[in-house]
Amino acid sequence: IQNLNMLLKHIKSYYEEVQKQVIVMSLPKVLMMVHNFRTQEGLAEMQKLLLLVLGCAVQCDQRERFVEKMKQLTYEGMETMMNHIKDVTENTDKVLNLQWEELVEIPADDLEELTRKMSLHIRSLVSERDKQAMLITDMTQERDYFQSQAGGGGSQLIRKESFTATRQHLIVELNDFKAKLRKAKQELDDKVEQNIDLKSEIEEMQLALKEIRQENSSLVTEARSTRALRDENDILKERAGKASKLEFEIEILREKVKDVDFYKQRVEELRDDNKILHETKALVEEQLKKQEPDWMACWTSEKRIVDLNRKLQAMTQEHENDQRRIQSLSEKVSNLEFDKMQSMNESGNLAYQLEQARGNIDSGRMSILDESEESTLNRALRLEKENKRLQALMAKYQDATKTHEITQASMLELEKENQRLSNRVQQLQEHINKEKQSVLDFEQLSTDLAADRQRLESSLETARASSERRVQEMEQENNHLVKTIESLRERAKIGANEKVKAIEKENKVLSELVQDMTTKHHKLEYETKRLNEKIHDMEDSIHLAKEVQKDNSKLEKQNVLEKTVKQLELTCRKMETIEQSASDLEVENRQLKVQVENLKNLTQQLQQLEDDKTSSDMEITRLKRQIESLKKTCDRVANLEQDKLEAEKSAKRFQQALESMKASMRQSEKMETDNQQLDEENSRLVSTNKRLTNEVQRAKT
Repeated sequence: IQNLNMLLKHIKSYYEEVQKQVIVMSLPKVLMMVHNFRTQEGLAEMQKLLLLVLGCAVQCDQRERFVEKMKQLTYEGMETMMNHIKDVTENTDKVLNLQWEELVEIPADDLEELTRKMSLHIRSLVSERDKQAMLITDMTQERDYFQSQAGGGGSQLIRKESFTATRQHLIVELNDFKAKLRKAKQELDDKVEQNIDLKSEIEEMQLALKEIRQENSSLVTEARSTRALRDENDILKERAGKASKLEFEIEILREKVKDVDFYKQRVEELRDDNKILHETKALVEEQLKKQEPDWMACWTSEKRIVDLNRKLQAMTQEHENDQRRIQSLSEKVSNLEFDKMQSMNESGNLAYQLEQARGNIDSGRMSILDESEESTLNRALRLEKENKRLQALMAKYQDATKTHEITQASMLELEKENQRLSNRVQQLQEHINKEKQSVLDFEQLSTDLAADRQRLESSLETARASSERRVQEMEQENNHLVKTIESLRERAKIGANEKVKAIEKENKVLSELVQDMTTKHHKLEYETKRLNEKIHDMEDSIHLAKEVQKDNSKLEKQNVLEKTVKQLELTCRKMETIEQSASDLEVENRQLKVQVENLKNLTQQLQQLEDDKTSSDMEITRLKRQIESLKKTCDRVANLEQDKLEAEKSAKRFQQALESMKASMRQSEKMETDNQQLDEENSRLVSTNKRLTNEVQRAKT
């Protein structure tokens, strides 16, 4: 217990003296940790102690070493440690930072948050004070009860001087504690009253801050309105300078419009070329009609050639099959001839053997000779039949060779016919290729014309879109100028200061400039209308050119078309130059708008900085006063916390004294029971002594 108390004392002094922080949460209860360390309450108090130790570790000079050790933990462990560190360093409900006392300026939002938390801490201190007072009263009642119990049972322990001395010492300490508690209670009441007064002062200061903020917002709106008038004046001046630039650009566009007359002349030339192309088209159509019968003959000849090729393939297949059959038959014939020679040799040998056998064999063996003769005769008959069959096959083979010769002759005739037809087909194929090449040339010309037409259409559409977009932008600028003039006039009626009057004079000059710009804008609209009419004429001419290209999609005259394409490319380039100039004007317009917006933002920022400076100076003086008052309140709160800690320490000492008294009461009760046992033993011994004396007396008598 003593070690834990020393640890808490050092932790508290480290937070207050080194870190300039006050421990707001309730300190861990040492007795709860020691006696009830296995319960939930004991573990919660142990967690508080470890949390304070962690705060000291991460804020001391050797925090890098502790951080390195924390990095060796797992991901979940590091996450929980980070949460605990944030809880002990950033949560003002547990530790309150007093370093703001050294600051000269505190933001209003931070000041409000700080006062709110201070009021909550004061309220919690008051509630804890009341709880401690109730605890002290309960403990005094218990002490009185134990004293009365000790007084009732002390009659039996008068002989023990040590117990009486300790009791008197405890009574003196209790009286001292009572006096201190009364004094602390009185001081707490005084501090509660002071806190109530401070709350009322803080509320008054908050109301004053709200009024000052409202005044500041009204001043900011007025300053913004004046800056807006100034910015609009600058914008009108810039637009007046821009109008002169637009006039110069309009003159450039007028010069470019003169090129439209050249385009009209080119359209007339294209019409003449169209007539020439129509004539060439008629000639080509007549040539195609003349070549139609040749096409039909070529088609029929191709069909006939296909049929002949199919027949030729079938005949070659049959010829190959016949050759294979002839080869197999020739092999069979050679085998049969070889067998025939063998059979003839065998029959000769047999006849020779028969003659020898007839002379040498006895009459008893004639039956065996007859049997051998019969067998040789049968074999000779079989060979004759086989010979006849082979002769028939030879006759068939000879017939087949004759038919093969006939088919070879017909094949030669067919090959000659095929050669003649192939030459005819080749001639027709060359003629067809020439016709196809001419058709491909016509198709290539038509595709080139279509590509040129699409390019012309796209260039004209882009030119028309750019001119329409430029006209719309001019109209929008004119409307914006009219609106700005009207808004300036309305604002000039509202303002009564000298600056507003000067702005009115400038606005009159600018209104005259705007009128000049409107007249110039009307002129620009007239010029754009003329340009649109010329563009429509060009579209009509281009439409005629499209029709010419559709009619001449399959015609030659490549040189004439190349010339027209080159001329159209020149027109497209001129249109592209016009579009480029228009896009340059648009880019310049956007750049001017961006510059105007940047100037507006700069002026607004300057004016706002000036207003913020004046308002911040006023707020700094007020906040200094508030900080001084808050310092006083914090000193009072620190004193209250010190008194609270002293009261807690006295209560702990009182509780320890009560526990020692309880232990002494237990010892006294134990001694009483021992005394009672000794009395009973003494009475028993007295009775036995009496009984023994009686027996001795009886024995003597």
